[in-house]
Amino acid sequence: MILDGGTGMLIQNLIENSCKIEGLVPEHGLSFYVELNGKKVLFDTGASERFIQNARKLGIDLSQVEILIISHGHYDHTGGIEAFMECNQKADIYMQKAAAGEFYSIRETGNAYIGIPAEVKKSKRIQFLEGDVTIDENLSVFTGVTERKLWPKSNTSLKEMHGGKLVQDAFTHEQNLKITCGKKEILMSGCGHSGIVNIMEKYQQLYGRYPDVVIGGFHLTNPRSGEMDEELVEQIGRKLLTYGADYYTCHCTGEEAFVSLKQIMGEKLHGISTGEKIII
Repeated sequence: MILDGGTGMLIQNLIENSCKIEGLVPEHGLSFYVELNGKKVLFDTGASERFIQNARKLGIDLSQVEILIISHGHYDHTGGIEAFMECNQKADIYMQKAAAGEFYSIRETGNAYIGIPAEVKKSKRIQFLEGDVTIDENLSVFTGVTERKLWPKSNTSLKEMHGGKLVQDAFTHEQNLKITCGKKEILMSGCGHSGIVNIMEKYQQLYGRYPDVVIGGFHLTNPRSGEMDEELVEQIGRKLLTYGADYYTCHCTGEEAFVSLKQIMGEKLHGISTGEKIII
């Protein structure tokens, strides 16, 4: 997929829930590889080391990655951190300080811990951020999305430990990546737990415009039941159209939700599965 004939930036999906390319493996997780102006950046690390296996098959040398951005503190975006740190000795790792919290998924079989392994949290390679940060002239992260309009209902089973009690996850650990490539601005979101519409509105408040391209999951489907709120999905689709961006989604958006969004958004919405890439 090439936007406007661009050749300045590569974004490649290393792993997500689906795969159309023979020889690669999918999983319930997410990881993207980015090349921009000679910089090599990783956005999330999937649920395991499988994204590294896919990278090798795609000819991507992750030992040369200079920056790792962690979108939030859930296992399906952080499970491969240890394996990444073994194969890469130099990358700066950025996550929100709140991502080191204790997170759980409420399931019929009991409460399942879905946070970052304790040993990873102790790594001195991790830079724990508190709020919005400009990393360099092309990369910045922002958080603090507190609005709850069109908020994904699939969030209700996700909890965090606070004061010794499990409470609704407020997603203060979630950060989004803004990439500037020439005149283009790209927004990357891991799961969009704060609500992709709310994230878009926060982006506009911070930067005075909406992004040209949006990439990531929208968390519109319950990963275990497969349930989604059709009316909510339709409302989100209609709202996203008003921003004028091109959207590339995957992972927690869910197949059924994607189909519903596609009917509303048409050519403004695309899927991006394991191994597929965008050139901007």
